[in-house]
Amino acid sequence: MDYNDYFLLSVIYPKNIVIVIKFMEIDATIDRFEGDNAILITNDKKTITCPINLLPNNIKEGSVVVLTISEKKQATKNKTEQAKAILNEILDINKN
Repeated sequence: MDYNDYFLLSVIYPKNIVIVIKFMEIDATIDRFEGDNAILITNDKKTITCPINLLPNNIKEGSVVVLTISEKKQATKNKTEQAKAILNEILDINKN
């Protein structure tokens, strides 16, 4: 799977509200364990370090896992607004 391959998931809620979620899946193989981390290798030979506690129980070297990545739009918006508020506060302090 290429990193540019995205999937769209549509969820229809009561009252005909439709939410579309864009996400990506990446296959990776458990290469080895280092301390509390697993070293994963993607199909295109990229390395990802992942805490073992985020993986399924009894995972072992050679197991193939699927990583699903999506953006939390509301969390991103909240962090952006928070950063802007901090910047505005700093700029207002410097004006006095």
